[in-house]
Amino acid sequence: MAWIESARRQAQMAGAAFAPPGLLSSGVSRIVDGTFQIAMGKSSYDSYKARSIVLATGSTPRRLDLGHESNLFGSTLHSCAICDGPLYTSTHTVLVVGGGESALEAVALLSRRVKKVYLIHRRIQFTANNAMKRVGKFGNVEVLSPFRVIEWLSNANDAGQLRGAKLRGVSDTDEDAETKTLAVDGAFVMIGSHPNTDFLEGSGIKLDESGRVILESNNKGDGKFTTQTSVPGIFAAGEVVDGLYRQAVTAAGEGARAAMDVERWLQAHGKGGQGVGNIAASTAKMGVGLQAAEQRVAKEHRAASVGSRGDQTDRNEVEGEGGNKSGEEDCDLVQSSCITSLVSSHPVVVFSKPWCPYCRRALEILALNGVLESNPNMRVIDLAAHPRGRDVQGTLGKMTGRRTVPNVFVGGSSIGGGDETVALQNGGKLKGLLLKAGAVGS
Repeated sequence: MAWIESARRQAQMAGAAFAPPGLLSSGVSRIVDGTFQIAMGKSSYDSYKARSIVLATGSTPRRLDLGHESNLFGSTLHSCAICDGPLYTSTHTVLVVGGGESALEAVALLSRRVKKVYLIHRRIQFTANNAMKRVGKFGNVEVLSPFRVIEWLSNANDAGQLRGAKLRGVSDTDEDAETKTLAVDGAFVMIGSHPNTDFLEGSGIKLDESGRVILESNNKGDGKFTTQTSVPGIFAAGEVVDGLYRQAVTAAGEGARAAMDVERWLQAHGKGGQGVGNIAASTAKMGVGLQAAEQRVAKEHRAASVGSRGDQTDRNEVEGEGGNKSGEEDCDLVQSSCITSLVSSHPVVVFSKPWCPYCRRALEILALNGVLESNPNMRVIDLAAHPRGRDVQGTLGKMTGRRTVPNVFVGGSSIGGGDETVALQNGGKLKGLLLKAGAVGS
């Protein structure tokens, strides 16, 4: 989104440095000089030092851990109805798993868009308030409880396309349990999330029974810090502390509070304005890579904005800025043969959208590995500006099992999306794939 890019640039203008994307912390500790050390585990960036920390690591949606889930998630299996609900229309039937507020909210949203919604819950009683009364308002919702999903059924010719779900009733013995098979086009697993706090073990930061960070507001003489954790100098915001609202706008507000708390805490302890650590050095090491990625994202945003105005002259000017021009394919990208030709003729192809944070993450990782804006071996296809972008995503879904963006192709094969690209980078495998594809030199 444009406001995210604007906020990032504003932070950089104010002196903020950004570490390479995709790094995973393996621990946080206080060292002898009073600062905090953030260990990075298996990474070329060993650790960072800081005088204060804001934990904003979010949470990971829970899954049912059934077969085919790895192929289905990101395509027709989802964990956010607000994000992915628009993929479905009045011709589709979807399934929602869960019994809490998030599941009921998903049902309410989806029931206005699709032909039919199945709500599956493994207990008779729902944790959401007045669940059955709320669901009863929607004539296209059918509740099945106590039932659980025991198998996802995917299309034989498309592993990423869900065609149904097999259910089993919850009873004392499997022999007595009723089974059902439902035909569905998509499913939303709304059973909560796991806070990304495993790396905090041994740090002294208190967590609740679900693993979320406990805030301990400090109202004593050195200041009022409403986002402080049990360790003075470490603050937290977003889904790592909030399991209820879980929205970007609420996390942003908490992040602003945490940033103000940090500033006040540093001033109260005589540490304001003192630089520390190796973040600046690491950012300098990234150098041209991140700058190129920033320029590419800015160009994509301008292209999308121009496209929404319908100004063809300006569109041509934007598309003519560099080597990675979208919209100039000689064939129809809705056809799988066209996509196959495109990814076979370019070492790296990324199907992307300007406002997608996962797209940005993937593109930054590629830039760090030398696949830059000026690299003629790379193509970025902006599906937001494509007149049939949704249909192209459908074709990509059939070809790769993934119809969400980004979809990153290296050497003619899809390596996945943003998370998968990060995982390959952290595992030390991405560079080898890029070398083998001829995207970068040895």
